[in-house]
Amino acid sequence: MTTSFMTQTVTDGIWHIRDERGGVMYLVAGTERALLIDTGFGEGDLPAHLATLTELPIAVVNTHYHMDHTGGNKHFAEVYIHTEDAPLVQEPSTKLIPIYDGYTFDLGGRALRVISTPGHTPGSICLLDKADRILFTGDSPRPGAVWLHLPTSLTVQAFFTAMLRLRTFAADFDTLAPSHGEPHPVGTLLDDLIICAAQILDGDLVGKPEPTRFGECLLAEYGSAGIMYLPDKLYWRWGEGDGILSPEVHADRSVTLRVKAPHAQRVLLNATTILNALGSADSNIAFHEKDADGVWSLTLPSLPPDIYDYSFLIDGVSFTDPHNPDVQTGFMAPRSLLIIPHETGENYFDARDVPHGTLHRHYYTSRTLGDVRDVYVYTPPDYGKNPDKTYPVLYLLHGAGDVAGSWAMMGQAHLVMDNLLAEGKAEPMIIAMPFGHALPRSVSWEERWQKNTPLFEQDLLTDVLPLVESAYRVQADREHRAIAGLSMGGMQTDHIGLGHLELFSHIGIFSAGAHNFAERHADLLADPIGTNAKIKLLFLGCGTLDTLAAEGMEELHKLLTERGIAHTYWTLEGAAHTWVVWRMVLYYEFLPRLWRA
Repeated sequence: MTTSFMTQTVTDGIWHIRDERGGVMYLVAGTERALLIDTGFGEGDLPAHLATLTELPIAVVNTHYHMDHTGGNKHFAEVYIHTEDAPLVQEPSTKLIPIYDGYTFDLGGRALRVISTPGHTPGSICLLDKADRILFTGDSPRPGAVWLHLPTSLTVQAFFTAMLRLRTFAADFDTLAPSHGEPHPVGTLLDDLIICAAQILDGDLVGKPEPTRFGECLLAEYGSAGIMYLPDKLYWRWGEGDGILSPEVHADRSVTLRVKAPHAQRVLLNATTILNALGSADSNIAFHEKDADGVWSLTLPSLPPDIYDYSFLIDGVSFTDPHNPDVQTGFMAPRSLLIIPHETGENYFDARDVPHGTLHRHYYTSRTLGDVRDVYVYTPPDYGKNPDKTYPVLYLLHGAGDVAGSWAMMGQAHLVMDNLLAEGKAEPMIIAMPFGHALPRSVSWEERWQKNTPLFEQDLLTDVLPLVESAYRVQADREHRAIAGLSMGGMQTDHIGLGHLELFSHIGIFSAGAHNFAERHADLLADPIGTNAKIKLLFLGCGTLDTLAAEGMEELHKLLTERGIAHTYWTLEGAAHTWVVWRMVLYYEFLPRLWRA
């Protein structure tokens, strides 16, 4: 054994290694290869020392980019590191291979799963050895205070979200193996970190001034945990003709994406929906192949049949795929669409060989807002054949990034309804899809947050409902009137639908935070018997990885349960704030429940 390193056995096949300057590494051996976690400061002959511990081939991964974790990278031909930290490695002398949340190192008889823990750095990761119940944590979490005061550190909110997600894996590990100190039982550290971060964000805990070599910060402590942070970094702020084929969907449903950017230093795929489908909570994955013509390519594993939105980040600037004609448009910047066909050729949202309804687009002058607006209206296939028949109506509201046509363009609501009717899984109904933005795009988000919903409420009740109920054969009573929406539309549904139970009896809230629900709807909660008598269906739906809404939806579900308010609560595992969730909730859950026992 060389004299430059101190080594202890953690358990069979796992070693804790410390170099002379205090840099900590772990070597984890399987039956086929070993994984070196971090490389310390880089002093001494690290490969020679590792050779005294194992004869297996060794892969190397950095938990993040800081020099005390990457200094020894120079000894190895390739090193794995998270996509977000790869560009931050100083003077890389080795090939860096970007990885993402959910990536697994299969060592033979032992597997380590990458869990993103952004905060200390944008690409900080932990590695979970589920078999030995050990979590290798890098610096997040770690003994002592977690550093969030560095120039490249993220906000306290980002770290808080990362720790909440890390806690979802808590049943799989008993031991923390940090890169400062030695392995130790989990204890209360993870819970204390979450509480500490939450209290900082709520203003209940304010750190004390702490001088550091990076400047003064605040140090907040709770139980066994500490966080060093900056007071101004608490919350998030809001080709043609070149013969390139992109996207290329292969027979096994794997996909190759390509973009020509010969002078770019870094190209990312920004695609939460795609990474969710691969079991990842990340939003970005790096391209790392570039040919002699400057064409970057990225091949993704087989994807489930669905519609996925994505964009390219080329040196930090967002672009749609210039070779893909399928684009999602709305109230925000356009994004490219990747459509993965079903094996049979028919997805639940496809235009199948079934009777089809009609999708109408109405323009009307809003008396409330004083401008010309539009609303999409779906009528079922038998609407024209039965002139005396009347139908229940659903008012379906879109999100903040969308427009009136988004539930049709991205949600495929009209085709979903056609298919449900053909399958006998839903009642015929009229679906009205209005434009939910009552203010122009030039208005600030702060003003929009305060004024948009009250103004839209007036437009919906004063203009849209009378238009729909005069132009179509609608059963114009509360028993046959429903309202539902996603994200912003979910908050509007909460406000309008639950605020007007004299008008609506069926309510669906998808991926909306439900802020201050107990205060806003104290009367409903105080009279559960009366509320349950009025509401025929109260439905909540959300993706489990939705950082905007999942926590609020879970809290709302618990509140309604405690107060005895009947409701249905549905979650989609491993999905974030995306159209994958909203299409699926519409087809599989919400529409089949309307006006049915």
